[in-house]
Amino acid sequence: MQRQRFESLWQDRDIRFDAPSSELSYRNGEKLIEQWPKVEDTKGNTGEIGRLMVTNLRLIWQSLNKPRINLSIGLGCISTLTSRMIHTKLRGKNESLYMMTKVNGTRYEFIFISLEPIPGVSKDIIEMISRICKAYVQTKLFRDLRLRSAIMSIDQKQLKMLSSEQIYNVINGVWNLSSDQGNLGTMYLTNIRIVWHANINELFNISLPFIQIRNIKVRDSKFGIALVIESSELSGGYVLGFRVDPVDKLNAVYEELNNLYTVHVTNPDFGVHQALTMAGMDFNANTTNNTNTAEEFDDPNSLMFMNRENAGNYQELLDENNADGNDSGQNTRVGGGGGGHSGNNYDPVLAYLAEGESSEKRSHQWTYDPTIGLSIENIKDGFTIESLWEVVENVNSTSKSS
Repeated sequence: MQRQRFESLWQDRDIRFDAPSSELSYRNGEKLIEQWPKVEDTKGNTGEIGRLMVTNLRLIWQSLNKPRINLSIGLGCISTLTSRMIHTKLRGKNESLYMMTKVNGTRYEFIFISLEPIPGVSKDIIEMISRICKAYVQTKLFRDLRLRSAIMSIDQKQLKMLSSEQIYNVINGVWNLSSDQGNLGTMYLTNIRIVWHANINELFNISLPFIQIRNIKVRDSKFGIALVIESSELSGGYVLGFRVDPVDKLNAVYEELNNLYTVHVTNPDFGVHQALTMAGMDFNANTTNNTNTAEEFDDPNSLMFMNRENAGNYQELLDENNADGNDSGQNTRVGGGGGGHSGNNYDPVLAYLAEGESSEKRSHQWTYDPTIGLSIENIKDGFTIESLWEVVENVNSTSKSS
């Protein structure tokens, strides 16, 4: 069986602005879960109507009139997901989907408004995305490398199985070559990952999903012929060495591992669909396959959202898994970046940058000041409108005297 070319998994852990169609196309294993045809990107493109889509890896928003204007937001980047009442000049007062995200140490915030005339659509969008995000957080072992984690059952001394996982081979007497002496342990080959643990200490282990494997080969080492597995850069770029005796057995393990790897990466199981099904979401026959491209986003997809009252609290999971979770805000007034990315030097990233570590707590609040007959941004503590005018008067006086 021919080895599949390695395809880096970035879709769930990166944010991209105005991405080319090749990056909007679904990668292997990525599937559309739900979409909403009339959603405004209020934060960066006020007045621009687009389609909001959510897959098992990311959110995609794309302008209907200008497809080059789009967003790709990885589910792993979302730190806060909540509902807010906002005021805009164009739309007035609306309930919106508010997201605070973080990638590579930079925080971005996104605000979406549903333009559907059907009552309750905004709430449905928030509940649906919240449930999908929760399923994503709960299934990290499908996608992420784990070292020294609780992957073994303490009572039964067996591997804790993932929801759709099947063990194809259990190989005893496998040496991990991470130390000078080596560690004797047991290797598990499943349809989703490779697992190894030391026999004398089961907490000394590794769980490596096939989707994070960059290369598999057999080569010579100071311990003799060894099985060498390289993980992706996103998972740490580890080089793992294992020795299996005799050499014939090692070659057999290598062939089996290659076959399992090729089958999995052709159509990866990211775990999200299975978690959603177990949580009560019913995927009809119209669920999309993984062959859609950016041009095929118009294809209809129908899903039944069941047991809405049982939708989990996504924020509770974020509090456990993400120390950067933020408090949900109150009413917010938004100016937006203007539709269509006007200006030749416009940088779409700037419109989404958060104002700081607590920007959601310092959102712009406006009040009407009768003394000047204008609406102004709330003045910071310690200042008054009179004191600000005194500063202006003092500056004018200084200019005249000079």
